[in-house]
Amino acid sequence: MGDPNLECTSEMKQRSQEEKLLGGEAKQQGDLLGAERHFTNAILLQPRSAVLYGKRAVCLRELGHFRHAVRDCDMALQSNPDFPLAYHVRGACHYALHEEAQAKEDLQTALRYEPDAASTEMLRRITGGGAPNSSAASSSSS
Repeated sequence: MGDPNLECTSEMKQRSQEEKLLGGEAKQQGDLLGAERHFTNAILLQPRSAVLYGKRAVCLRELGHFRHAVRDCDMALQSNPDFPLAYHVRGACHYALHEEAQAKEDLQTALRYEPDAASTEMLRRITGGGAPNSSAASSSSS
């Protein structure tokens, strides 16, 4: 997508932040295509931002563009390998694509970083309804 070697000026970072906010507003209003466009503009200005790739991946997943969302999650994880949102979204996309082994691995990783009900429930479905194999998941119900 963007040039990962691009040196971001303060003006570029500011414009990227503006695009990110516009993307968030568009998503909140249900305009997923508009949100995706704004997040793409932000990524072009700040191509090493895991958060921006993660936000666009959420839009892509909600639009049903699962493979594209997986690629964005991969890009986010290149920038920040400890980014739970990227693991959750990528796991959800793999689940939607019936790639249960990859989904299970990503969701378990997401739960280790940040327990949440959505990842826990998806993982339960993958593992046949039992409790997910993650100590983080059990701590989320406390």
